[in-house]
Amino acid sequence: MSKVILVVDPSRSSTRSIKVVVSRMGFSCVMASGADEALDIMQELHPDLIISDANLPDMECSQFLSRLKGGARTSRIPVVILSGEDGTALPQQGSEVLLGGYLRKPVSARDLHRVLQRHLAFPTRRRHLRAPLAACVRCRDGFHHRTLVTLNMGEGGMFLETGNPQPRGTVLDMELLLPGLEIPVPLKGEVVYVVSEGKDDRPAGVGIRFVDLDHDTRSLLTHYMESYLTDTLP
Repeated sequence: MSKVILVVDPSRSSTRSIKVVVSRMGFSCVMASGADEALDIMQELHPDLIISDANLPDMECSQFLSRLKGGARTSRIPVVILSGEDGTALPQQGSEVLLGGYLRKPVSARDLHRVLQRHLAFPTRRRHLRAPLAACVRCRDGFHHRTLVTLNMGEGGMFLETGNPQPRGTVLDMELLLPGLEIPVPLKGEVVYVVSEGKDDRPAGVGIRFVDLDHDTRSLLTHYMESYLTDTLP
């Protein structure tokens, strides 16, 4: 089941930009314009993380945090505060259990990635940006040539769906055909894990870690992922 992020912010442009990134990372995003609306939403929905603006139109931030802390359903939900300040001027009393840090506006995809990785439960923590993304990959392992499709990818690697996976440690020469780019990206990758058919309700395939990336390729992948997640690809 997709993890749910509740964004509480009276600014529509701010909530929309966060929703684009969170959705493209593969999570569900619910928006509320104020504290009362957020509390009403949480009568029916239990988010995994709350991202709230420091200046709400209907309630002080400290009061909102206290209401969350005092609720049986909401007391354990981590809250990250959106602020243009450094956070030191915000009231802290009553919020110690919940407060999960601050994000400065405007929020970047990388900052959101770090917050989600810190506060949500994942089987594997990832340092690099990653998102569900379908792209064709031409692979060569020295013996065979195959064209596979990514289920997700990021700056540091990808997952390739295949019913005939190569063993761990296999090094592949690849050409990655990213949507929106005319020229394939040459890459080298190593198989670091294998998912067998029917295991953990995941499709069969291989996890690939990119190796020997030069500066230009690393920069291209970083720029592409940041642009894809913020919906700013040309």
